[in-house]
Amino acid sequence: MRAYVIRYNDPQHGTCSAEVTAGTEADARADFKRRFPQADILASYEKPVKNIVVGR
Repeated sequence: MRAYVIRYNDPQHGTCSAEVTAGTEADARADFKRRFPQADILASYEKPVKNIVVGR
């Protein structure tokens, strides 16, 4: 599972972003549209993972 950031335009709140966890970007977009059918997706991308090294 990966985290995807979806930028969208909401009729009530304007431009917003959401984080969706899914297996693929297409699954994330489909899940988002199912939950928020009134929102228009502007862009989506995989959330970068920070490489944190412990013990150095």
